[in-house]
Amino acid sequence: MLFSERKLKFESTYLRSIPSASQYEKSFMHRDIITHVLATETDFIITASIDGHLKFWKKKYAEGVEFVKHFRCHLASFSHLCVNFNGTLLATVCQQDKHVKIFDVENFDMINILKFEFAPRKACWVHQG
Repeated sequence: MLFSERKLKFESTYLRSIPSASQYEKSFMHRDIITHVLATETDFIITASIDGHLKFWKKKYAEGVEFVKHFRCHLASFSHLCVNFNGTLLATVCQQDKHVKIFDVENFDMINILKFEFAPRKACWVHQG
């Protein structure tokens, strides 16, 4: 018997469980309470939830908002989020795990992790010019 001809033990149950619709959607919403929302100069919206998840969204003026990237950023809730003046860098702070994580917003990539011996509460970007 060929592999493609083999019948699974519960094949009929599996087939009955497949949803039948002409179109399907995938939801990118947070699964827990949203604690922070930031909008950047680079047309990104950044959301953070109490479960430590961080999501990047791109503002599309004709179409609305498009989901871009999801990070499991911290194991506990965020203490603070801040973005620099031109919207290219993001810092996330978690008091419980004593970490600050730095993101490149335009490339939606984590670029640095800072671990402290103390529990940081806030962060800010200092610019000299």
